[in-house]
Amino acid sequence: MSDEQALERFNPTLAVSIKEHATWDGFWYNGFTALSLVLAAFSSVAANYPNWAVLVSIASAVAGLCIALERALGFGARWRFHMEMKNAYRNLQDGVSFEALLPAARKEAFLNDWWARLVYLRNRESLLPNTGGSENK
Repeated sequence: MSDEQALERFNPTLAVSIKEHATWDGFWYNGFTALSLVLAAFSSVAANYPNWAVLVSIASAVAGLCIALERALGFGARWRFHMEMKNAYRNLQDGVSFEALLPAARKEAFLNDWWARLVYLRNRESLLPNTGGSENK
């Protein structure tokens, strides 16, 4: 089997790896952030109306809860991790596509680098932020 054929066999695996990093973490991170900002702005404005004191208290408490949840669950760090991993796997996919275009003198160095990147990414899979035993906090 040629190097090109061997690399081509990785495309489906790389596609699965990319899909595994499609998560809702970005939605939750941005959602909690936006909701916190809206509730804080509402509380600032509503504080001028004495009859809305209860609403101000509730809005402030919910804004604080949103911030605490995002911090505790680390949606921002997790979102960035998934984006980095998806882009790195896409970079490997591009390498599969472009390997055939390389001059013969550069193929060995390219393949060594490609394999090193694949091993590095596979080792990073266990480093999801805010999960037990993670070194990437």
